[in-house]
Amino acid sequence: MNSLNFFLGANSDKGFVSYFNELQDFSDFLQLFILKGGPGSGKSSLMKKIYKHAQNLGHSVEAINCASDPNSLDAFIDYTQGIAMADGTAPHSFDPFLPGVKEHIIYTGEYWDTSLLLKNKEEIYKLNEEIADCHKSATAYIKAAASLIKENMDIARKHINKKELMEFGEMLASLFAKGSSAREKKRLLSAVTCGRVEFFESTLSSLADKIYVLDDPWGASSDMLLSSLRTKALSNNLKIITCPCSVIPDRLEHIIIPSEKTAISVKNSFHGTQKSFAETGGFYHPFDESALKERQQSAHSLINKATECVNKAKSLHDDLERHYVNAMDFSHLETIAEKLKKQLYL
Repeated sequence: MNSLNFFLGANSDKGFVSYFNELQDFSDFLQLFILKGGPGSGKSSLMKKIYKHAQNLGHSVEAINCASDPNSLDAFIDYTQGIAMADGTAPHSFDPFLPGVKEHIIYTGEYWDTSLLLKNKEEIYKLNEEIADCHKSATAYIKAAASLIKENMDIARKHINKKELMEFGEMLASLFAKGSSAREKKRLLSAVTCGRVEFFESTLSSLADKIYVLDDPWGASSDMLLSSLRTKALSNNLKIITCPCSVIPDRLEHIIIPSEKTAISVKNSFHGTQKSFAETGGFYHPFDESALKERQQSAHSLINKATECVNKAKSLHDDLERHYVNAMDFSHLETIAEKLKKQLYL
């Protein structure tokens, strides 16, 4: 395993949902470096330099991508070296609770020319407002789509073939070995991002040789099954990664059991590219799905509108970043990057 990709935050029907507090669980690494600074102040670039260095060393690393721009990093974990680095600014702001012991703050804002930023303060303020409005619109579209998806779930739930579903769940659970200590990590494998719904299918393939894919267009039976398997895996003292739906975080879509090299994943019209070891249906009794399909189409249209809003926010954010890039002295960040490489990897 060389590299993994997840999200730790995304726009959802509840607004921005964040699991960044997972980075303050120090079971997997020893030190966390929190970057503070404005847009375009080099936080993602600094992370990428250290992240690429860890990759070049062949370390086991996990990338936490930005939901607003998947090409940008929000964080990464180097499991081999026992370190992590994260952008600690809004919308996923967090502060150290063990400063200097487990967490260290790097502030990139001290390397910008404040006088130059002040000259452009009106434009900066306007761009910030427009970006916020775009994300509010994206959340409104996502919330409307989620309402339709939940309505479909409520209807489909009445038609679940519980006998077959439970039999399949018991078969899967019987394959689970006993672990030494239960632990759950939460991650997002997909997000409504700029111009598309991004789904990190390759992460599933990297962590699991056996991927059981549930072809469930309505999400009701799969959520029931995954919730049951989650409880069973934890009662078996296994370490698991649970991945909620980013649109409806109360609904589970994927469970990964790294020690078993096994994953159970949901396939639907929003993400259906999984390479399966075994695929099964959604475990429903036959019923008229025509109304559900119409609502699903409407939900797709709303999600597409949300991706357009995120894409517009990304374009505006690029304009905002240019103000900060022009005011930054990046030579200092190069120095910090080289210093961190020597400090952490020698």
